[in-house]
Amino acid sequence: MQSPVRLAAHHHEEPLATQLDVSVDTSRGSITLVGELDRQTARQLLDGARALAAAGLSHWVVDARGLHFCDASGLRAISVTYRRALRNGATMTVVGAGRWLRRALATIRLHHHVFADAGRAWGAPVDSHVPVASDVPAAYPLAKCYTL
Repeated sequence: MQSPVRLAAHHHEEPLATQLDVSVDTSRGSITLVGELDRQTARQLLDGARALAAAGLSHWVVDARGLHFCDASGLRAISVTYRRALRNGATMTVVGAGRWLRRALATIRLHHHVFADAGRAWGAPVDSHVPVASDVPAAYPLAKCYTL
């Protein structure tokens, strides 16, 4: 006699919640990201962009030093933030991005628009307080604009 086969129940577990701390400083025009920028947290970056747009600033800085993960939804949120800056007559710079984020932004052809050092080598240090040159083209590099 065979022993009964026990079937493992497949539980649909909720994905682990990710954490992103977003600090918006409207006096400096900066958004600081610490944690993981993904589908669950992208809205927080977009809310920060909304706050900078309401402040009417001419230059936005997204500080990504504390960002240790970014998926496609996070990249989309960065590109939407860039587009929102353009619509509000502002420029946007991403500072403190790791090599992985720089490559990901290069993949979607956004790096020339958001990095002050786009012409330098990948590993070159960047001064986070250097504004983007005024001759940065105001063109959006992606064929489509995605909204979250």
